[in-house]
Amino acid sequence: MRLGFILCAGHLASAARINGPGPAAPSKAAILKRMEAIWSTYSQGYQFPRWAIEHYAAARYEDFEQDASACAIFYDAGEEIADVIALAEKREPVNIAFRRSYDQDKLQSSFGWRKGLYDQLHSKAYPPLAPNIAVLCVTPVVSGVAGPDEELSQEQLDEIHDPGSRAHVLSVVGYAFDNPKQPDQKHFLKMKGESMRKALISNFERVFGKIFAAALHAQLSVVVLSKFGAGVFAENYPGDITREVWLPAFQASLETWASELKAAGVTEISLMGGKRDSTLESVVKSHGLSSRTYGYFPEPLRAQLKAKLAKALLVNAWDGWSMIGNGNFRDNSLDGFMGRSTAMAVLGWPKTNPHLADSLVAVKHTRIGSKPRLPTSTAVRFAALQLTSCLLLLLNNEALKAFMLDAAAMPTGCHA
Repeated sequence: MRLGFILCAGHLASAARINGPGPAAPSKAAILKRMEAIWSTYSQGYQFPRWAIEHYAAARYEDFEQDASACAIFYDAGEEIADVIALAEKREPVNIAFRRSYDQDKLQSSFGWRKGLYDQLHSKAYPPLAPNIAVLCVTPVVSGVAGPDEELSQEQLDEIHDPGSRAHVLSVVGYAFDNPKQPDQKHFLKMKGESMRKALISNFERVFGKIFAAALHAQLSVVVLSKFGAGVFAENYPGDITREVWLPAFQASLETWASELKAAGVTEISLMGGKRDSTLESVVKSHGLSSRTYGYFPEPLRAQLKAKLAKALLVNAWDGWSMIGNGNFRDNSLDGFMGRSTAMAVLGWPKTNPHLADSLVAVKHTRIGSKPRLPTSTAVRFAALQLTSCLLLLLNNEALKAFMLDAAAMPTGCHA
């Protein structure tokens, strides 16, 4: 039985995928074979680091499994779960402004598709906008590796093996205005002026909601943002997306989540990248939280965080098409540096981390002053479960009855 969770500002409630027992977990050998297969599809130089397979997943599979089981997919409540999983799974190794630096024939032969699903899910949806997902990974971080095949020093090997060097990274997807072929750009540029800006703010608010939900889910106290969607992705946006969209969305979302974040022990919301944003700092401090500016990932960011790294959520600027890391060593974006320094390509992909399909967190976005649609009372939830159980008994569905018995025994407010 697969369980997901719904997070919203103010409470957590369980939500079930009632589809019977999931498929048997693939073996270690099968997982490693998939890692090798996807690595071989990348064009030379664009691969994620070999150490993620050889010195991590293969050499220390128990460590890989432990980290993999802590990973999760966040999505907006109301999206079809099948679409969310398909979007997370059917990725392209590399897609940099529609330059696909990978072997499409190999991808088809090994996994059954040539290109990602992002545009197809845009076409399917109404309004025509694909699901927006974020993937949380607990990953080793190794600095100073110059290429995908480079041999590691003993110090770098020690970083892989040291549980204290793990980082929590949430890869989020901003909306892409970097190419006329981008479905996001086509969708939003059909709107005019203020209507486009308001639509973008609303959608960026949802991305920030997933960031805050991930901090709660992983019980972290520091959030280190990146300016996702506001760099190269915004090249064709007709204005200043940071001032017109990103910051207003951040302010509105934090207004909704601030009380819950503080109650859960979040004390700091900061920014990486070395460039101070006084507006962001002012918004954060107005809610009684601290804020500062850190440098680039992985260094000097990790050194600046020091002991806070273990309790920090780092936000990666991902995209809708590619594997996490995208072009890795030939990609000078934040996503590229994240990919070349971590094992997120294999931890953040359901084909090599099957735990992800069972670790789904639906985020309900509720503005301040609105009435949540999810019940928070244990008594109400229990009564609903009991009523559903009676109906299931009448239907004589053994798999569903087993789930409802488990769900009825679940303690209130538990985290996935």
